[in-house]
Amino acid sequence: MLFILINIIFCFNYCTLKLLFYLCAFLVQYINKSDIISYDKDGDFYFILWILLLYLIYIFFKLFLFSILYKLKNKLPYIHSFLKNFLDDKKTTVKILKISFLFDITVFAITTFVIGFKFKNAEDFWLALMQGTLFDGVFETFCVSLIIYLFLLGGVTTCYLSFLMTKKLWFNK
Repeated sequence: MLFILINIIFCFNYCTLKLLFYLCAFLVQYINKSDIISYDKDGDFYFILWILLLYLIYIFFKLFLFSILYKLKNKLPYIHSFLKNFLDDKKTTVKILKISFLFDITVFAITTFVIGFKFKNAEDFWLALMQGTLFDGVFETFCVSLIIYLFLLGGVTTCYLSFLMTKKLWFNK
C-alpha cells in the first residue's frame, strides 16, 4: 500500500501542487503569524520561502525516495524485493517503465479533462458544446497542466529513471 501511495503522489502533479500551496498558506498563517497577501507584514515573502523550501524537499524525495527505500531492505522487504527485481531483470525494468509512463499519461489526461471541463450544470455543458467552445477550457488547462508537469519534473516515471541512474553510483560498489 505504501508503495502504491508513493506512486500515486508522484503522479498526480496538479493535486500535489495544490496541496503544496495549501500547506504553505497554513504555514504562513500559523507559524509566521501573517496573512498570505498582506501589505503591512511579510506574508508574501514567507509564502515564497515556504514554497521554495517545500518544492526542494519534494524534488529531493522525487529523485531519491526509491533509492532510500531500496536501502531499507530490513524495514521494507517487499518494496526492496520489488526494486531489486526492477534493477536486475531487464524485462521487468522495461515493463515497469512502460506501465509507469502509461500511468503518467493517463493521469495527466484525466486531470486535464477534469479540470478543463468546469460546468455548473448540464445546460452550461450543452451551451458550450453548441457554441463550439467546449474544448477551449481544456486547451488552456492542458497548457497549465503541462507547465505544472514540467515544473514538478514529470510523473512517477521520473522516479524510476532516477532510481536507475543512481544504481551505478550507490549500489554497484
